[in-house]
Amino acid sequence: MSADSEVIDIAVVNAHWNNRGDEAALRALLEGLRQIYENGRITILFKDDKSILQFPELKNVDYILAKFKAKKLDIWLSAVTWGFLGRHPLLKNSIKALKNADLIIYAPGGSVINDRFFWIKQMEYLVPFICARLYRIPMFVAAPSMGPFNTDKRLRIRRWLLKTPEITCVREAISQKYLEQIGIKENVHVTMDLAFMHNIDNAANESKLNDYKELKRFFDSHDKVVGVTITDFKWHIKLRNDKELLVRIEDTFKKYIKELERKGYAVLLIPQLFGNENDYVYLEKYRGGNVFLMNDTMDSNFQQYAISKLYAVIGMRYHSNIFAAKMGTPFLAVVYEEKMEGFLELANLKEYSIPLAEISFDMLDEKFKILEKDNEAIREKLRKKAVEWKKYAAKTIELLASMKV
Repeated sequence: MSADSEVIDIAVVNAHWNNRGDEAALRALLEGLRQIYENGRITILFKDDKSILQFPELKNVDYILAKFKAKKLDIWLSAVTWGFLGRHPLLKNSIKALKNADLIIYAPGGSVINDRFFWIKQMEYLVPFICARLYRIPMFVAAPSMGPFNTDKRLRIRRWLLKTPEITCVREAISQKYLEQIGIKENVHVTMDLAFMHNIDNAANESKLNDYKELKRFFDSHDKVVGVTITDFKWHIKLRNDKELLVRIEDTFKKYIKELERKGYAVLLIPQLFGNENDYVYLEKYRGGNVFLMNDTMDSNFQQYAISKLYAVIGMRYHSNIFAAKMGTPFLAVVYEEKMEGFLELANLKEYSIPLAEISFDMLDEKFKILEKDNEAIREKLRKKAVEWKKYAAKTIELLASMKV
């Protein structure tokens, strides 16, 4: 089949919205798909059960809602009947969309197939693998994170399903290691977060900044601005219940933001969630003094442009650090999961990180002083590495283009 002339139907599955990092990686994937399949019809299956907000109008791109909790028997019943039987309407709609696809692509994103989640949730994310198996549809995994896994014999079905894709790309070596531990070694490639691949339009985003007069004045009024991302972990299956940790995070950042102001820095709070999972309201509690909270309608391209203008980033959210690395801005990462640890190992930047369990005012201050001392050296290192990381990210699209559909 000629990718240029044939019209094919592509289902992008297990996709998330409402997060600037997921948005950035998804934009890059769609851009890559347009390069390969100019006339491809793309349907995105978003893991959401509410209306999708702030999604751009794109030619030949449609989406459906595909978040459901369904028992294993209901999933298999819906799958073997091509979506005609079963209880959950979003499950049935998902399978009907999948059975008509010529190609299934697992979207980039965080790890959701792992042993931190209940089996019912994992089965939800394994539905596209089931359909690819049953309907013999080519499947490609486009550089999400995977794992951790255990080797419980009861979960052989998961191992069997994860062997379905013709090619699996993961965005860090840790994910590859987890897959190897459950016997998945063939056709697995370590690439890079797809956000590194996409070039942002500096002129267009400069124009947006000029229109965003409050933020423009904020930047013009301060020589050094530090970007900060913070989360309350309400979305995290385990950490959201650790009340002591959540109180410590809030106290630490409130105190350290004041310390940054005392040192002469201004602080830009950057919401990473928007739409149905907004964190703008949570970040409002950190406002005051020389602290500016960015509007939650500013897209991932604008966030990257704004981060390029910063002195540094203190990032508790994964993609705020990825954006900083991409744009050559020194960053201090608060590490709560393997995906950030994996990137820091690859980038040889672990000394500029703090394990979440060790978060405190003193630890933040100690690490930030190192970041200040090494600021220019880090900038130069990131500038050089960004070229390499872009090539690694583009490898995902090159491998996708190598598949015969």
